[in-house]
Amino acid sequence: VIYNKEKGGEHSGFIRDIKLDNNDKNCFFILFTDDQDPLNYHHLSKVPIILFEGEDSTIPNRRIGLGPFQLKEFDNNNIKLERFNDYYKKNDYIESNIRQIKACYIPDIQTINMHLKKGDIDVSFVALDKTSSKDLSRHSDLQIIKPESLIMTYLFLNCQKLSLEERRSIAEALSPEQKQKFLNQLGEDSARYQVVNSVSDSRMMGYLAEPNFDNSCQSQKP
Repeated sequence: VIYNKEKGGEHSGFIRDIKLDNNDKNCFFILFTDDQDPLNYHHLSKVPIILFEGEDSTIPNRRIGLGPFQLKEFDNNNIKLERFNDYYKKNDYIESNIRQIKACYIPDIQTINMHLKKGDIDVSFVALDKTSSKDLSRHSDLQIIKPESLIMTYLFLNCQKLSLEERRSIAEALSPEQKQKFLNQLGEDSARYQVVNSVSDSRMMGYLAEPNFDNSCQSQKP
């Protein structure tokens, strides 16, 4: 789960732990700090995934994340979220608000562009070349997002918000052996990854700042 560093993770303290199901890799359980808290749905909805700002200043910032949504399906390549029927203060929502979010991994840029032009998908987080960007910008209903506005960092769900200094110390404390052990536990090939030792590394900014960065480094695990 990712969140915007300016907004913080003030609602993260309501989760005590997250456990994976040993019999089903696509299933996990959330242990609430207080399972009787009637606002657990409300707290869970306040864990945003991505906050971005588009080029058009007349369009307000859009938050793409859990919001009033529950996770319905997910596998290696797809995520599906649907709005809670009994969400906290659900009567406050405008009828035209988003009811469902689907996210998927599409490895082929041409396929992504085709779906964008047809209106099948609303947002694509991908580095576009100048030709593709100019072609797509001709569509009046499509908003091109500046990559430098996608500033992302990790949210530690089982603790309070961490300062930049605390995050840096955690990142620097991880030895190569620990990182290798972590990848082994995930069943990932460490040769397909680059090591980032700082939370302010440019490769964590939502775009490929280094020309030699391998864009094929995609996790095969959910």
